[in-house]
Amino acid sequence: MKTRSTLLTVAAVTAALALSACGPENDPSPAPTNAAPTAPTTATTVPTAKPTGSGTAKPKPTKTAKPAPTATKPGQAGEDCKPGEMKPIPAGHKVIVLTKPTTTTAVVAKDGEYTCHMPDQGWWPVGEDKTYAFAPGAKATLTTLDGQKPITLEQLVDHTNHCVNHINDPASNCEDGTDYDIVLDGSGKITAITEVYDNAP
Repeated sequence: MKTRSTLLTVAAVTAALALSACGPENDPSPAPTNAAPTAPTTATTVPTAKPTGSGTAKPKPTKTAKPAPTATKPGQAGEDCKPGEMKPIPAGHKVIVLTKPTTTTAVVAKDGEYTCHMPDQGWWPVGEDKTYAFAPGAKATLTTLDGQKPITLEQLVDHTNHCVNHINDPASNCEDGTDYDIVLDGSGKITAITEVYDNAP
């Protein structure tokens, strides 16, 4: 009986060892984890400088009118003229630009200033209107492609009426029909008036 009891004891111990070998520590399946899944990493591009503009240049303003001169120099060259660039005005003469048709007794005009460079080349009115009376016996002359032509003050009135009012008349060419060279006497009256043709006196 003792031998049988001993065998039973050995069998029980062996079974217990077998059960312990199959416990959780030896389970080949992977252990669960509570860690959160790792989010994928996305590369972010950081600008290194401010974006540039479109590169389109602003249009330059176009020139639509003659700029006003900074100083009034009656019958003289404008500030853009270089020495010798303009034909000099004879002593005792001045250039005016008519603002109204002449009468047989007087002229209404502004002082003239000459601009040497294109596209504004020519005589331009500056300052305020002035009235110049004709001296007794004043002479008038038109300047044409064929040369100078003496006319009466009545003919001058007709010519300036066409030119100042922009009335087309083939018989009264108004190429520069508002620009005139005048000679004044000691009292400021006109003794001679000559049309300035082709921009320069």
